Amino acid sequence: MGGEVRDPQRTLPMALIVGTACVMLVYLVVNLGFMYVLTLPEMASSKLIATSVAERIPLVGSAGAAVISAVVLISTFSGLNGTMMTGPRIFFAMAERGLFFRAIARVSPRFQSPSAAIGLATALGVFYVLQNDFAQLADKFVLGIWPFYALAVAGVFVLRRRRPELVRPYRAWGYPVVPALFLLASLGMIANALWAQPRDTGLTLLIILAGVPLYYLWKLASRSVGPRV
Repeated sequence: MGGEVRDPQRTLPMALIVGTACVMLVYLVVNLGFMYVLTLPEMASSKLIATSVAERIPLVGSAGAAVISAVVLISTFSGLNGTMMTGPRIFFAMAERGLFFRAIARVSPRFQSPSAAIGLATALGVFYVLQNDFAQLADKFVLGIWPFYALAVAGVFVLRRRRPELVRPYRAWGYPVVPALFLLASLGMIANALWAQPRDTGLTLLIILAGVPLYYLWKLASRSVGPRV
């Protein structure tokens, strides 16, 4: 999204740092609230801790489950907003560089946004929602995106070695220790998912790896058909 943000060198790092700090603060405050209302044995035996806590609040009472469901819906729409701002732009960048159908690179003349890519991401999202429950969607989304986070961080090491002359407006703080720790944690999380849920995790990773032969097939087809692919 850097091409659509004013002063991205300042805005993006500030958004990431402040946003992450706010999430950490909210997470800690919520957990302190849970520990204040429930004992540790009660937390361990509760399947839905937030609902159990809400039901202890006098103003909420038996409506605790409904209140928590409403909060989850708001949070889901908030996360969806961020995902729809970033995800479709991957399709757009691929189409713009000739790695996907050219029609997906269409930009809305009114909103100046990648409208075709957003429509494609919406259709894929609806398909996945119809095929999976909420827990499955969350697991597949998290697992599906983390390998790319790891690859992006690994790219820092590759570029520093192969292209040391490049201008670097964004600095990797604590390089090389911090990126290396991130990579180790990412690999550990993926390995743990494979150990705990080999079938679902393996299927998700196979879908991701299917992009490798498809990439080369697309490049081959592009050379055969020409620039209008």
